[in-house]
Amino acid sequence: MILPEPISAVLPIFNCRERLSRHLESVKRWAPQVEEVIVVDSGSVDGSLELAREALGGFRARFIHNPPG
Repeated sequence: MILPEPISAVLPIFNCRERLSRHLESVKRWAPQVEEVIVVDSGSVDGSLELAREALGGFRARFIHNPPG
């Protein structure tokens, strides 16, 4: 199902690798239905951003790595 209007989803992450895998499995189910997925990482040091890139690399995903604040 394609939605009538383009929709972007924003996923803020920060040091959540331990819990992120399960969440990303859910995201992969609906990601094909949105225009883009924007993952905003606030300086994770536990590999969260790398895990998100690995899981969502095949989708229209953009990854932003910003320091906290």
